[in-house]
Amino acid sequence: MILIRKISYIAGLLAIAFLSNFCANVVAPSGGPKDVTPPEILEMDPDNKSTNFTNDKFEITFNEYVQLKDVNQSLLISPPLKEKPEIKMRSKTVIVTLSKEDTLRDNTTYIFNFGNSIVDLNEGNELEDFIYVVSTGENIDSLRIEGSVMNAFDNKAIEEGLVMLYRNATDSTPMLRKPDYLARIIDGSFVITNLTEGEYSIFCLVDENRNMLFDLPTEKVAFLDSLIIPRAISKLVTDTIEVFDSTSADSVTYDSIIQYRSTKFFPKALDLFLFEEEFHKQFLSVKERPEKWRLFFQFSEPVDTLFQLELTEEKSKQDWYIEEFSINRDSISIWINDSILYNKDSLEVILSFPETDTTNTLVLSKDTIVFTISKNMDNKKVSQPNIKIDTLTIENNINTPFHTYKNIHITASHPILKVDTSRIKLFTIQDSIESEIKYNLIYDSLNQRKLELSFEIQPDTKYKLITDSTAFTDIYGFSSDSSASIFTSQTKDFYSSIIVHPDTTEKQLIIQLLNTKESVLHEHVILPGDSCKFENISPGSYMIKAIFDENSNGKWDTGKYIEKKQAEKVYYYPQSIETKSGWDNKIDLKF
Repeated sequence: MILIRKISYIAGLLAIAFLSNFCANVVAPSGGPKDVTPPEILEMDPDNKSTNFTNDKFEITFNEYVQLKDVNQSLLISPPLKEKPEIKMRSKTVIVTLSKEDTLRDNTTYIFNFGNSIVDLNEGNELEDFIYVVSTGENIDSLRIEGSVMNAFDNKAIEEGLVMLYRNATDSTPMLRKPDYLARIIDGSFVITNLTEGEYSIFCLVDENRNMLFDLPTEKVAFLDSLIIPRAISKLVTDTIEVFDSTSADSVTYDSIIQYRSTKFFPKALDLFLFEEEFHKQFLSVKERPEKWRLFFQFSEPVDTLFQLELTEEKSKQDWYIEEFSINRDSISIWINDSILYNKDSLEVILSFPETDTTNTLVLSKDTIVFTISKNMDNKKVSQPNIKIDTLTIENNINTPFHTYKNIHITASHPILKVDTSRIKLFTIQDSIESEIKYNLIYDSLNQRKLELSFEIQPDTKYKLITDSTAFTDIYGFSSDSSASIFTSQTKDFYSSIIVHPDTTEKQLIIQLLNTKESVLHEHVILPGDSCKFENISPGSYMIKAIFDENSNGKWDTGKYIEKKQAEKVYYYPQSIETKSGWDNKIDLKF
């Protein structure tokens, strides 16, 4: 009886186990290392690097299921085809079928560069830089050129773009037809392989609309002035290597002579400098009334004397506003000084301004604009901060320690009408004794809200600036409050200097001192053979940049492809310059 019970018990457990296995979902075993292996190619039909290719398709079979990631954007075919091929999956096979519109050229090597678009299905491991090559002739073309592409303005590597080769090209060819060969820029470098013999024009394009044509004024380009003739020199090289013989009882080493074939490709690595041509499309981007007494206009490009504003009802009215241009002259604040006008809920004006039309021609446009006062105007987000009209606030750049080479900059919240210098006093403080000193007040001719207070500042000296109430009065009749600022000037031995000696050149140079973010702090324009000195430099890290000012206009100029004009070359001193207080740093620029 006991034996029967045991048998029944065991049979029940087996049944439960069977049912559990039958009903449960199949899952992969957990644990173990993550799969990081890319897909492996088992077969290609026709084989990679096949010759006499006449098919209209090819197939690539892998050891696992794969998927195509952005393959239409990643696949680059050189020479390019008229139409994109059809790419589809069948089981573990990628099938590429050429369009019926395309007829492959005779005796031509074609490169199908898939980039990193083929990945495995489960983990997304990429088959990196996979290239399939076939030739319609007897041989696989083997010539190549390579090089780097840098931004012409700062010599930084270009991350993406196309480098293209043309045979029998004219200046307008990159604008009219696709290239004969091309390759991608990857991390600033390019390699164009499987070229046939011949002369080529080389052109680089950041192709914004993906049509392989230079047909947008904002597309960046690079080119070389001379033709490229790729060639290769192959020779047999004899060399000696050291061989370790472990089969010998004494484990000896001996020299062995080997021979191998070495191939060098020419020309050597090319340097291309990418630039965006100067294209000024002028348009009005912002027109608003952020405060009732101020109109604001933002343009895409700097504006000149063509900017005019008049009232629709009182066209003859003069001097009803004050203009305030930004530093770049691409934005304008209009301060209305007539209380009857700025208190109107609705103000209609006629604006005349330069604008680029549909033919890319700069023309004078006129627009009638109605500006209204919004009930929630004080809370509205605008291009410039809101400024309350019922007060006049005054700000300055005073801090401690104050640089000995600077003036005191004063900025008012509204245009200043009058300054009472008798209510502005400047003192030195020594041993608690205040001594009044003289200063000059310098008015900003372009901005009525700004002025400078200039004085002979001494190092390591304590100062006090007092502005009594009503020292400043604005165009609305409001006056400033009283204020006092106490500050100490910087010590004499705090600063350093940088003396730059460039190599002798035939052209004028612009030498710039940059911070680590490459913002220009100071610059000197020097003639061939001259040096320059940057003074009053605070301790820190700096960079030196030189611009070869080909046209001697004192600024960097971009290129113009159709005129075969390259962007002006720039040079960076290869090391960061570390300055310390009291040091004179001497830098030799060797171009």
